Amino acid sequence: MKSPVLELKKIVVKNDEAALAKNPELLNYAGVPLNRVTPLELAVRMSRVQIVKMILEQNPALVNWADWRKREELEKLKALGVEVPYGTPLHETAEYCRPEVAELLLQYGADPNAQDRSGSTALHYAAESRCAPVAELLLKHGADPRVKDGIYGKRPYEMVKDPHTAYVFLKHGVSDPNLMELVAGHLCRGGLAPEYLDVLTPYVFGSCPSPELAELAMGRGRLDIAVAVAAQVPRLDVVERVLAERPDLAHLAVRYAAAPEVLELAERYYTPSAEELQALLEKAIAYGHARLVERLLDREGLDVDCAMLLKAKSPETVAAVLKKRRLQCSGISRRFLDDPASLKALLQYYQPTADDLCYALEGHYGGKHIERRSEAVKMLAERVASVNIDCICEYFRKDIVMLLIERGVLNPNARCGDRSLLHIAASECDRELAEFLLRHGADTAATSDSGELAAESACREVLDLFISR
Repeated sequence: MKSPVLELKKIVVKNDEAALAKNPELLNYAGVPLNRVTPLELAVRMSRVQIVKMILEQNPALVNWADWRKREELEKLKALGVEVPYGTPLHETAEYCRPEVAELLLQYGADPNAQDRSGSTALHYAAESRCAPVAELLLKHGADPRVKDGIYGKRPYEMVKDPHTAYVFLKHGVSDPNLMELVAGHLCRGGLAPEYLDVLTPYVFGSCPSPELAELAMGRGRLDIAVAVAAQVPRLDVVERVLAERPDLAHLAVRYAAAPEVLELAERYYTPSAEELQALLEKAIAYGHARLVERLLDREGLDVDCAMLLKAKSPETVAAVLKKRRLQCSGISRRFLDDPASLKALLQYYQPTADDLCYALEGHYGGKHIERRSEAVKMLAERVASVNIDCICEYFRKDIVMLLIERGVLNPNARCGDRSLLHIAASECDRELAEFLLRHGADTAATSDSGELAAESACREVLDLFISR
């Protein structure tokens, strides 16, 4: 015997409206699951709008079938052997992003706040599925954006991951900083949708140097956003045009200035407080606006500390800070070990310590960014005033040892544990190191803790160095 549910599903797959019109009795099986999917759910997923309409004309109650807010009633049906879907047809339109079907269901009385078995609404589904068109329809028809799901306790807008759905929520009055960040990020990356500007404030464009967006905002009449973005580019012409018309927006030009010229232009209309200038300095250091940093540090009353310097993103910014403020920040070189250019700028004004060199040696020994770390170790070794011999021995690098001895920072008779550097060179048959140590005054008569001379442990290739002395 043929299954009427399966027959109806076949009609749905073929989108055969004529066959369904000839066999209207099949419509009575539209809400019956087979393989966990009802014919109505399949029609929704496949966007068979006319077939969904035929089903609802025959069985209007199916529009809210499986609204689990009626849990007690549905559990009784399950106890009688009725298989109840996980959610309503409206949930399906959101999950599969079928706005045409969603609109039809809503016209037929679908409840936009119906919940699936776990307590999620169709709006939760639309948010998670990045389906802005269905989210738009649901919100227009009264879907509650603040209801929490039953599993994670999340509201629909807290599940949004894309800028287009975020815009829909913002447009419908949901104020949330994460939604704004999504939309602002989209605009900053070149997604030039002018209407998106209408739901945003200039304060979400903290890092957005986009000349295209500045022009877009000008055209949209959002002069506050235009000046905030133009100040970062920097586009002095746009800043000047805005402030000529709206001098009250000069505080935004100060807040987002990326160049000294922008700041000077804004100060024609507005006198920033010491707190505003301090905040601008911190941001300029973090974002790598070296010229602005240098100009700000020419002013009285602005402070910079090691914590701020650690956030610097460019060697030019490091140099700008240290040229104006001679900071000696313990361990600060560690921040730049994988950035030789910034480290070089730092070392023009910073005296590295024995601990700085040790940390770099340890990192290089561990194989992290070997080439860059190797360069950093050498740069530090060229400038340290003292060394930690235990560290030098543990993370032994011949080239660094020779450099430190050459500079007079390391004693050629230094000992690594129970033996001298000369003992190490002799026992390891390192002629280059042994010859170097002897040339710099290493004592051939020095003994190890066990009383052994370096010559006694020397291999044949090295022994002649001792004979000639």
